[in-house]
Amino acid sequence: MTDTAWFSVSPWSILDDYKPVAELKKVDDGPAEVTLADDYIFLNEKAQRVGVLFHPDRSYGTYEVTLTVGGNGNTASATTEIVIGPNIKVGMWDPDPSMNMSPPTGDQFYGFFYEVRKTVNINSDVEVYARFMVEGARAEDIANAKGSYKWEVESGNSLLVTGMREVPCEYGYDCVLSLRSGLTPGENVINFCSPDTAALVMKAYITVLDFDKDFPVDDIVITPVDPEQSMDNLVAIAGKNIEFNASIEPLTSLAYHRPTVKIEDRTVLDSLSYNGTLLVLKGLKPGKTTVTLTALDKTKSFDVTVMEELVQMTWGNTVSNLLVGQTENFSLNIVTESKQPNTYPVTWTSSDPNVVSVEGTTDSATVTAKGKGKAIITATVTSYSGKTLTLSNEVTVKDGMDDVIVNPTTSPDGSSGIMDDGLFISLENSETSSINLYTKEPKTQFTGTLTAADFTGADVDGSSAEVVDASLNIESIDDYNVKVNGTVTLSISGNEFKVIFNDAPLYR
Repeated sequence: MTDTAWFSVSPWSILDDYKPVAELKKVDDGPAEVTLADDYIFLNEKAQRVGVLFHPDRSYGTYEVTLTVGGNGNTASATTEIVIGPNIKVGMWDPDPSMNMSPPTGDQFYGFFYEVRKTVNINSDVEVYARFMVEGARAEDIANAKGSYKWEVESGNSLLVTGMREVPCEYGYDCVLSLRSGLTPGENVINFCSPDTAALVMKAYITVLDFDKDFPVDDIVITPVDPEQSMDNLVAIAGKNIEFNASIEPLTSLAYHRPTVKIEDRTVLDSLSYNGTLLVLKGLKPGKTTVTLTALDKTKSFDVTVMEELVQMTWGNTVSNLLVGQTENFSLNIVTESKQPNTYPVTWTSSDPNVVSVEGTTDSATVTAKGKGKAIITATVTSYSGKTLTLSNEVTVKDGMDDVIVNPTTSPDGSSGIMDDGLFISLENSETSSINLYTKEPKTQFTGTLTAADFTGADVDGSSAEVVDASLNIESIDDYNVKVNGTVTLSISGNEFKVIFNDAPLYR
C-alpha cells in the first residue's frame, strides 16, 4: 500500500537547483510501521506541489513527514502529521429504548449521534456506548483499530469508572464504559476520543442526582377511566381490558419514580401496559385479586373482581320424548366473552314437576319422567350485568312405547343409511323421529343377518336404549343401496318395544 503526503513549494523554480529530501519520524506509541518509498519524491508541476510517497502498514499510529528543499545556507522545511489507521467512524448511542438512540448501521455508517445525555441516581450503575465502525470490516483492521481510541474524564468527580469492554457488532464493535455514581450529585462530562473524532470529540454528559431527595413522591393517584366504575367496587370482564389513570404527585417526579405494578394473582388479572400515567389491565378468568402500585416510599392497593359476560347458550344434549321412569341428562353449551367455562349458576325448572322433574344448578341437569303428559324444561343463566339467557324444551312422557314401523313410507329412499358406526334411521309420519342402532364393527358392505350380538346399543330420539333381541336381514340392491327386513327389540328404562323393518330402503 502506498500513500502520499503533499507539500506546496514556492518558488517552484528552486527545484531546478535542489532536490527535495524527506524524513519520517514516529511521534506516538502506536504499532504502525511506515517507510518511505524507494523513489519517494513525486513532482506535480501543474499544481506546483511535491508529494512524498510512503508505505503504511495496516496497523495504527502517528508519524511526522518533514520535507526540506535547498542547500548552502538557503534551505526551507515544512512538517505534516500522518495518522495511520483504517477508515473509522464513531457514533454515540444507547440501548435504553426510552433514549431513542439507535446505533449507527450499514456499510455507509448512517445514523450517528455525537453526544449522549443521561441522568442517573446516586449510588447506581450507568453505561456509556460508542459504536466504533471500520470501513470494509476486515478482521485485521478491526483488531488494529481497537487500540486507537480512549475514554477520558473532562470534568466532574461524582462518577467512578468500574470497567471497560468491547462488544463485537457489524463492521466493528461497541466500546462500553461502565460507571458507578457515588453519593454526591454533580455534572460529569466523559469524552470518547478516536482518530475519527480528532476534530469533534464525542461527549457523554451525565448528571448525577439524588432522586429520593430531589424528586419526592407525595401520593399515588389512581382513578378508573370508565366513569361508571368505582374504586370501591371495580369489575373487569374476562377477556376485556380495564383502564386506569395512575400516576404520582408531583408529576415532575414521574421520570424518576415510575410506580411498579404488582398483581397478586396473574391468572385472574394481568397487566398489558403502563407508561406511568395509563395503566391497562386485562381480565383473564373469574376471580378477585389485589393490584398494588409502589413509588419510592408510597404504596396504594385496590381490588379488582373479574366477571364473565355471557354471549350465547345452546342445547348440548336434550330429548323430546321420555317414558315413565326414564332418566336423561340435559346439557347446555354456554359461550362466555373470554371463552372460559361458565361459572354462573343455572336455574332449571319444569312447568309440571308431576310429569317431568329436573335437578341441577350447573350447565347440566338430570331430567326424570314422572307421569304421562307434557312439560316444558327451562334453563336460565344470568351474568353479573343482568344479561339473561334462556332455553326451553318440551318433553312428552308416555307410559310405554308403541312398535315402530320402518318401511318405504316412514323412511323413504335417501333418508336412512348404513355407516361405519351402525344403522341410522330417520322417520317421517311417525311419533318417533330417529333411531340409531350402533354396531360393533362397520357394516357398510355387509349382506346377511344381524343379531343382538352385533349391536352395542341404540338411542331413540336421543334416549339411550338397550338392544334386547335382533334379527335383521340385509339384502344388497346395488353398490349403493340395501333393503332391510326383520325386527329389533329395544328397551328404554325397562319398557320394551319393537322396531319392525319391512323392505326398508337404506343407502350405504
